[in-house]
Amino acid sequence: MLEYYFKIYCLSCLLVAAPAMAQEKVEALVSDDRPNEGQSITYEIRVTYGNIQSVALTGLDDFEILVGPSTSRSVQIVGGTVSSVSSYQWTLLPKKAGRLVIPALSVRVDGKTRRTNPVTVNVQSVATARGPGKTSKQSNLFLEATIDIEHPYRGQQVTVTWTLYTQVSISGWQIVTIPGLTGFWTENLFTPKTLDLKPIDRDGQRYYSAVVRRMALFPTRSGELEIDPLAMEIGIRSSRRSRRDPFFDDFSFLSQGRVEKKVVASPARTLKIKPVPEKGRPDNYSGVVGQYSLSGGLDYQEVDQDEAVTFSILVSGRGNLKMLKPPEINFPASLEVFDPKISEEPSRGDIVGGTKKLEYVLVPRQAGEIVIPAIDWPFFDPGEGRYSAGTLGPFRLLVRPRTGGLATTTGFSRQEVAILGRDIRFKKSGRPRWLKTGRGWYSTNAFMLNLVTVLLFSSPWLSGGAQILFAGMQPGLRRRRALKRALALLDERDDDAGGIYSRIPRAITIYLNLKLNTQVQEYTIEEVCNTLIGEGVESDRIDALRNVLERAAAARFAPETDGDSSADLDAMISSLREVDEQWVI
Repeated sequence: MLEYYFKIYCLSCLLVAAPAMAQEKVEALVSDDRPNEGQSITYEIRVTYGNIQSVALTGLDDFEILVGPSTSRSVQIVGGTVSSVSSYQWTLLPKKAGRLVIPALSVRVDGKTRRTNPVTVNVQSVATARGPGKTSKQSNLFLEATIDIEHPYRGQQVTVTWTLYTQVSISGWQIVTIPGLTGFWTENLFTPKTLDLKPIDRDGQRYYSAVVRRMALFPTRSGELEIDPLAMEIGIRSSRRSRRDPFFDDFSFLSQGRVEKKVVASPARTLKIKPVPEKGRPDNYSGVVGQYSLSGGLDYQEVDQDEAVTFSILVSGRGNLKMLKPPEINFPASLEVFDPKISEEPSRGDIVGGTKKLEYVLVPRQAGEIVIPAIDWPFFDPGEGRYSAGTLGPFRLLVRPRTGGLATTTGFSRQEVAILGRDIRFKKSGRPRWLKTGRGWYSTNAFMLNLVTVLLFSSPWLSGGAQILFAGMQPGLRRRRALKRALALLDERDDDAGGIYSRIPRAITIYLNLKLNTQVQEYTIEEVCNTLIGEGVESDRIDALRNVLERAAAARFAPETDGDSSADLDAMISSLREVDEQWVI
């Protein structure tokens, strides 16, 4: 027994003293130095006889970091030699094909600075790796991005489809990196919940393919724009078992093999965006790109003086409705014009478009014939490569003079009329119920006796109940602070339009998070509207808020902001106050 403990003691001494006795070794290595384009690699910094404290990860401009760092430490005894190993690992994705170099990096090891060796990675292009007659170890699993238009005009829809091709059995998948799309307005068209794998022949081989994402991109500026890689983590089911089990060998359906995780990514794509042509551009062109038509008009052609009439414009077609600038209308001065109510009905399918409706409330203040001039709304048709125009009107409105002599108007705006409507209180018409006073069997002394009895019996849990009550009040306090916090952010006046338009979505996010007691990073416009519908807010107030949020979103993604940021900020504050009045708590 003494000899056994002596061996344990000697082994412990070796484990402690071995790192100090041996010379430390720092090395960098990759899992594959000849990957194919779109194939990820594992980059590892390994230190023998030392502990890694930090790594200065610089000079990786040709690689995208997908996962990492992950750390590990181990002690090994091989042939009587004891060694301790610590390592840092990253999953990297080469951004392009060719000879790429991971430079020597600075590593902090046990308080000292060490340098790794540089590593060269030769990335094979997709054409080389999967061309006719070529073989590749990665050809059994890859991700591809296809683009329907290589040289689009600014503002024209570009549809990008990411498709996974596999010859191996997949047990699971998830998207780990969404491509950066700077310079694009984006619309998500399709994201599957499960992979719909279908057989397909490619390069003379049988694959199974499935679309993993499809998006519509609208370039907001001309020149070269890059679509970054989309990366997926794939679970691959291997038929090989880590050890031979005679029992499970007889019942192979119980032994599904082990699952390996692999990260694949689509190669980056570069688009060359053409500006809309100068030749033939109308003077009143406002940057609209797509295929549209106009329709609409007045709901009545004859009205009395000071009687409201609705003027509607319906824009239909293909294009980015979110950034669509409505046509300018030169209303006569004799018409009082209120802000339009805007509604949208998007089309279904891969082509973004639909209808956008603008409804103006007009109040004629003078009798006689009023003419709304014709509307000329030019747009650039990328399919035809030329400018077209939607035309509408002119429209004539016959206004009859008010009976009873000189007409007088209230002079109230729509907002003021709405406030007056909310201030009206109606009387109760039912028969009142009278209560007699001065008669009652429940005296003051009896009440005091009961109160003292209740306090004596409830004293043990009063303090705990108060804490529970206070905790239960916290969500209500947060909800009541929601409007105050959001308005405080909006009241930070800023002359920069970009700053104003960036605060508007942050304010609605703060408001909804406090109201709903959530921690969402940012809400989409549809999520905001659906939430307010569920809380009982009226549709006209939701539409007003939607209009402000859409203008702010369009200004954030547009290369030049030409909107009235101060007016949009005031409209956001007003809309948020009106929404809060109707929020059901």
